[in-house]
Amino acid sequence: MRFAFLTDKKLLDAYQKAIELQLSGQFIQILEEELRKRNLKQHTSTP
Repeated sequence: MRFAFLTDKKLLDAYQKAIELQLSGQFIQILEEELRKRNLKQHTSTP
C-alpha cells in the first residue's frame, strides 16, 4: 500500500485539500486510486 502511513481521515483530508487547491491532476488521481483501494471514494464530495 502506497499510503499505508496515512489514516483514512488524513487521506480524505489530503484529497479534499488537493481538490480545493487545484493541485496536479496526476496527484489527485493517485489519491483517488488509494481512496478506491480503501473503499473510501464514496466519502468524497466529487463523483
